[in-house]
Amino acid sequence: MTTYADLEIALHRRDADSYAIELRFNPPEGEVLLIQRGTAHFDLAGLRKLALDDSDYAESLTKSLFKDRAVVTAFSQAHSPTPCSPWPGAFNPPSAVVGPRFSPIDF
Repeated sequence: MTTYADLEIALHRRDADSYAIELRFNPPEGEVLLIQRGTAHFDLAGLRKLALDDSDYAESLTKSLFKDRAVVTAFSQAHSPTPCSPWPGAFNPPSAVVGPRFSPIDF
């Protein structure tokens, strides 16, 4: 049986239009590592307009989530095997964690 790593992407609302992002990586053989923190700005009105178009909605959400270079770098590091961590380079689908001030109706 193949064991996969876990990647957790946590979003915490900072203010009306920005969110703090934390990526935590849990390799199959080790402890949870906080990889990186970043910031995201979501166009909530634009996302609402795209709510019925899954493809465009996902593209807009992904672009907003990965606009911060630190988040892109951390995601890439978590997805790539390294000499120090020879796991297969794949992980379970990322889990999303939202902070207490993040309302489900925001998206």
